[in-house]
Amino acid sequence: MQNDLKRIIAFSTCSQLGYMFVACGSSNYALALFHLFNHAFFKALLFLAAGNVIHALMDEQDIRRMGGLAGFLPLTFTFFVIASLALMGFPFLSGFYSKDLLIEFTWFTASSTRYIASVFLIIAAFLTATYSIRLIYYVFLTTPNFSLNKLKNLQDANFITQVPLIFLCICSIFTGYIFQEFFIGINTDFFNNSILLFNKKQTIIEHEFLFLLLKQLPLLGSIFCILLIYLFFKNSKLYLKFLVIPYFYYILNFLNHKWYFDKFYNSIEVYLLYSIDKIFSIFLDKGMLELFGPTGFSKILNIWSLLLVRIQSGYISNYLLYVFVCLIFFFIIYIKSF
Repeated sequence: MQNDLKRIIAFSTCSQLGYMFVACGSSNYALALFHLFNHAFFKALLFLAAGNVIHALMDEQDIRRMGGLAGFLPLTFTFFVIASLALMGFPFLSGFYSKDLLIEFTWFTASSTRYIASVFLIIAAFLTATYSIRLIYYVFLTTPNFSLNKLKNLQDANFITQVPLIFLCICSIFTGYIFQEFFIGINTDFFNNSILLFNKKQTIIEHEFLFLLLKQLPLLGSIFCILLIYLFFKNSKLYLKFLVIPYFYYILNFLNHKWYFDKFYNSIEVYLLYSIDKIFSIFLDKGMLELFGPTGFSKILNIWSLLLVRIQSGYISNYLLYVFVCLIFFFIIYIKSF
């Protein structure tokens, strides 16, 4: 439910990191690295394509103030679609070879929670399709919502700028297919036994016999979510009908404010840290450290200097008296030492 273009892509990175955590939790470390490797290309492509959009709209990042950019930025739109499809794990793109395999491998993990983990991964795949299509719709397909003065300079970046995006686009399509055997092949020595699993071959063979519906469920769910979200946002009356449902607005507001985590940090955690810092400042910085530190030492020196000023009267008779008293003092100590 976020509206900041870069924030949406950043949150999608968090969801993909969740996939990698699941892979590591199920001891599929090579598969986690393989998904990290593939994810690097299409996520970098998404961020750089988003940079093209933000630059073309003169630093605008709110997707509600975009729209209709598919005709103005056709190359950027193509990059966005390919990267989003790879992110969703569509067949024959790089994300498909690691993301779907990760879901299937989790099903055969030697853990009592493997089925729950697989269900959550499939739900996450549905949500990935949901926010990806929402992003594409608001930025490229809906009615333009930007001002006319931004229309004058609205064009794709020059060719030099697009070269890295073209390279990342090619990688987002082909890296999954090319490097699959290197990372997770049965007889690969890519990691040189740094990642060694005894049941790896068995898991790879078993996932081939997984029933077809479970294999196709992430793809079918993604396609369903794409159609549902597109129709939902395309039909404004349907969107308004949802808003009048009791408590739906509050749920929408709750999600839009990121579960109020920022408010929690700013109102509670920051206040607590400020209070603790204030206590430390009064009792430690302004108290103990000043008392026993340089400030306290300088105050002792000031007291000693005042005492010396009083002793130094300028009269020779006083100085002789001080010398005489000191001699008597040392003489007494000398006698008592025998």
